[in-house]
Amino acid sequence: MKNENENEFASASFTAGQLNAIVKKLGGKEGAMAFLRDETADASKNHDAFRVRVNHDLSVKEAVSAGKYDWENDDINDKNFPSKRSGLAQIDIRLVHFNKDMSSEDVLKELDKMGLRPAELPELLALGAEYPDEQRKYPIVALGSVWQFWFGIRYVAYLDGGGDKRGLVLDYFDVEWIEGCRFAAVCK
Repeated sequence: MKNENENEFASASFTAGQLNAIVKKLGGKEGAMAFLRDETADASKNHDAFRVRVNHDLSVKEAVSAGKYDWENDDINDKNFPSKRSGLAQIDIRLVHFNKDMSSEDVLKELDKMGLRPAELPELLALGAEYPDEQRKYPIVALGSVWQFWFGIRYVAYLDGGGDKRGLVLDYFDVEWIEGCRFAAVCK
């Protein structure tokens, strides 16, 4: 039976629109390439790891300066995002890609199942400073540091880019993240 299905598929011809729909369903060109390399069996394989040195003793302003962003949100500061840790650390940050739109809560649940915790702001800033080109490829979200604005709206920082520009921005925690996002995470 398997050979019949394989032969039927092999002899099928697809329109350009159908092929584009298949590539989109697989998460774009990157997702299609991962599928062809058989890396889509589970989300735990859909990530890249980056070794970074994090100085938790830097102020947010100093860490943002080290990133040399073309634009940044002024609400990303020490008052709104106080550091939970101190000292120097060398860590591996994984950029997890789920290939689908997801809420922050769902991302946190999936990261937990994978034995990961969401990256905090100092870790995200260290990643942006050491690997500035990554955010030009896709948005990189850090769900581990949340700022709650005075009337209850929660915000998280993420790295974004376009062309040769790079930015450090805020978005709502309670948003549906687009399938192209990567979520910065660290082993528990």
